[in-house]
Amino acid sequence: MKSFFFETNYADVDYDPAKTKALLEKYKVLVLRNYEREESLKDFFDSFSDALGTPHSIDEDLVTGKSTGNRWIDITYDPDIMDRYRSAPVGQPLHTDASYVDVNRNIQFFYCAGKALKGGATTFIDADEVVELLELSDNQDLLQRLQDTPIKFSKTGRVRILPILRKMEDGWHFNWNYFCTDKELPATERALVEEFHNFLQTRVVPSGLVHECMLEKNDVVFFHDEYILHGRNSYFATEKGQRSLIKGTILLDDVLQYNQHLPEVQAKAAL
Repeated sequence: MKSFFFETNYADVDYDPAKTKALLEKYKVLVLRNYEREESLKDFFDSFSDALGTPHSIDEDLVTGKSTGNRWIDITYDPDIMDRYRSAPVGQPLHTDASYVDVNRNIQFFYCAGKALKGGATTFIDADEVVELLELSDNQDLLQRLQDTPIKFSKTGRVRILPILRKMEDGWHFNWNYFCTDKELPATERALVEEFHNFLQTRVVPSGLVHECMLEKNDVVFFHDEYILHGRNSYFATEKGQRSLIKGTILLDDVLQYNQHLPEVQAKAAL
């Protein structure tokens, strides 16, 4: 079983994809700091992430939300576009990135191209801890319904139907994004979505148990999307581009075959 969080320097892994991959096999969240090379960070990660695994294109048009087929997604402050999480300085609730996307066991990563003047930490909590908090709060019924109820997640024609929480052979997995739940969910499913969202917002987030990770310029954070929930604190910036994270998705070699059988995996999970 993977541990939750580990932080080290690029130099400690010798800027080596193989050594980084070994850490990703041990930890759900991995932070690398203190980049000291002259090579631009984008050029570095173009080659570095290729050596880690297979890139999965995730970029979406900022206005329409439709997939562009591009590799990188730009999460950058833009005062002219304040109705999108990508460009607005507001906090973001805990979620997984691939709730409506045809990929499983993906690793997400953000490298920091620019830090806000104040705030903007990325937040993480282990799926195992969320389950423990549900149990400690005497929410066993909610915990069971999260596993038993398939929920339709959708965005711009992309659809995925899975329970919010699954117990797999390697631990707990989440598929969750409150704002990507389908607008026409039946009443029972909508009530479950609202109940879990309320639990996260009113019990988990204010508890002080969510880990805050402030990225400095050129730092990177990798995380196994399904094994944790992540979000963002609000931030303060005064100019376009002042806070900028560049996000990518990779699939490690050992999950490529798993993803080839994604339709049957989804169908089994939805039973």
